[in-house]
Amino acid sequence: MHSHENDINDIQLINALVESKPGAFETFYMRYNRLIYHIIKCKMHGKFFLEVDDVFQEFFAELQSKGFRQLHLWNRSSSFVSFLSTVVRNFTLDQIRKRISYKSSLEKINLQTTEFDNIDPSYNALDRLLHKALRRSGIKAWLNLKNPRDRRLICDKYHKNLSYDKISIREGLNNNATRQAVFNAQQKFMSNLKLMSPEYFPS
Repeated sequence: MHSHENDINDIQLINALVESKPGAFETFYMRYNRLIYHIIKCKMHGKFFLEVDDVFQEFFAELQSKGFRQLHLWNRSSSFVSFLSTVVRNFTLDQIRKRISYKSSLEKINLQTTEFDNIDPSYNALDRLLHKALRRSGIKAWLNLKNPRDRRLICDKYHKNLSYDKISIREGLNNNATRQAVFNAQQKFMSNLKLMSPEYFPS
């Protein structure tokens, strides 16, 4: 493929990608990276514009992680450019939705300045600052939980103060399974928190 990269057609190229033939990815990238980047850039306008390069890299990473199977769905009798454009647009829109959801979660869980100030007035100035810093670290530790269910469980139990019975109903689990799931989520949360604020957890 290295000596005749520009000679192969799209059908041969996609088949080669799926079969992981040497040089196939390089040929695909050289042929379509500008089109892919242009589509992502057009969709990621406004407040997400600075994340265009990240989404561009994530698109190729996902294609590779799934063995290019998504491209193999292309109907060989139709235009590959049109098919690829649709795949890129759908991927980009999904990434935008994820980023909006992430920012929304941050806004919901983020404590307001007035809430930070609602600290025992007997605390001295240094204690107040430390308390605020720990609360902020807690928010970051929560956001860094990779499993959405873990974030949900921590929020329901410790932010909303829901009972295990209510959480069980929401999650579709029995009570024992819910307690175990909350415990596991708490362990992951505390692990994140210790990494972010080791000064609060002396060994």
